[in-house]
Amino acid sequence: MSPSPLFLPAVLAVGLLSLSVSEEISLKSIGSFKTKHPAFFQVVTDGFKDEPPFFLMSTFGPLEGGTVQVARDVSRYFGMNATSSISEIEMKKVTGGFKWPNAVRTVPEDFFGSKAFLVPDGFLVPLHKSGGLFLVFVDDDLQETAKCTISAKSGFFHHKGIWIDIDLDGLP
Repeated sequence: MSPSPLFLPAVLAVGLLSLSVSEEISLKSIGSFKTKHPAFFQVVTDGFKDEPPFFLMSTFGPLEGGTVQVARDVSRYFGMNATSSISEIEMKKVTGGFKWPNAVRTVPEDFFGSKAFLVPDGFLVPLHKSGGLFLVFVDDDLQETAKCTISAKSGFFHHKGIWIDIDLDGLP
């Protein structure tokens, strides 16, 4: 009698779970900074050519419109060669007017020949259910120059978008 198709994955899952439970990870706070209504936050290390690592964050509140914000050149706040205190970090607004922006991503510069963010928008809560998927083009200061709607349909929202060149031709 052969084991059920679910048996092996279940055994592997239990084995992996026991490995992760037995390991201890020590975390140490290196500081904090203030910001209003943070949502999705990430450190972007390879987002745009010639752009040092930066923080990218969406913000939203139940009664406010959402924004996309950045803090540029964040390497100066971390490590042995830090020249500034983490508490000095200021997120700067790139664009706004969203209902509930979620996991913002960079778009490869080669695709449009300029810098852009892919902004998924909307959520399940009242007044924010109908979102969309937007392209926000930015200048070298990472400030909005144009916003294009890729998708916006009543009752639909987008949580995450990933830019993929499906046919691998490198062209739009």
